[in-house]
Amino acid sequence: MKGSNEEGLVDIKNVLDRNPNNQLAQVGQGFAMLVSGQYERSIVALNQLIGTSAAMDSFARLMRARAYLARKHVDTAMAHPITLRG
Repeated sequence: MKGSNEEGLVDIKNVLDRNPNNQLAQVGQGFAMLVSGQYERSIVALNQLIGTSAAMDSFARLMRARAYLARKHVDTAMAHPITLRG
């Protein structure tokens, strides 16, 4: 988060190469892209997680909304509600 996004993305890619279904790495990838300003790529990465796991769904939706807000798409960010389960 402090300027080492490229190194972090390489590490995440290595994990995903070994296990493409690793949801923690998938959400990490979306988050790293969000933090580094790659908003569109972040949205695509996070969309792959939404609806696949209750554990990751809310966090992926929250990060996706942040990416939409960063792109100044407030209406789109608000149109995708975060479902809290508990």
